[in-house]
Amino acid sequence: MKIIILIAFSFLTFTSFSQNTLSYTEVESHYNNGMELFEKKAYIAARKEFKTYVEKSAKSINPNKFNIANAEYYAAVSALYSNSKDADIEVERFVVNHGEHPKAKIIYSDLGNSFFEKGDYKNAIDYLKRALENRQDNMTVYELRYKLGISYYQLKEYDKALPEFNYVKKTSTVSALNAAYYSAVINFQYENYDAALEELRFFFVKTNTMNW
Repeated sequence: MKIIILIAFSFLTFTSFSQNTLSYTEVESHYNNGMELFEKKAYIAARKEFKTYVEKSAKSINPNKFNIANAEYYAAVSALYSNSKDADIEVERFVVNHGEHPKAKIIYSDLGNSFFEKGDYKNAIDYLKRALENRQDNMTVYELRYKLGISYYQLKEYDKALPEFNYVKKTSTVSALNAAYYSAVINFQYENYDAALEELRFFFVKTNTMNW
């Protein structure tokens, strides 16, 4: 009798373990599918997989918190790249839920760049400024500030654009030359002709140096 009970108990334990393993594998497959679709730029389908993964992980006995955070990040970025109307809401949700996550420091850049590429300069300014509050690596900061300057320029807020261009033009980045040009244009508009001339000299010297 004891042997029968022991065999039955072992069978139930094995069955339960197999079901849990299968369930875990099924959940993780949504994350892996999402990553594959994201790399293929199938952002709508990728977002669906990531959101399914997050939903099913919430019911898991031992959820992978690292992958859940990553899935929420990629779901938000997928929303951005697929031009979903609620993309900004999803970005904000990610930052609120995972403020200490490394990707929380770059997701505002993703959103700011997305608005910038669409020509929505008002929203681009908002999120580029937020991105700058969280970034410290110089090369990224230079590019963000250049785009911030362009956004202000496009909205004819020249007094705010000029400091951004003046900052970037002093760097060795690819945007420095363009920043000097825009700085000259703004100074000319403000009738600061000496400053504008100086900027143009810098622009042409830099251009000749690069061509050489």
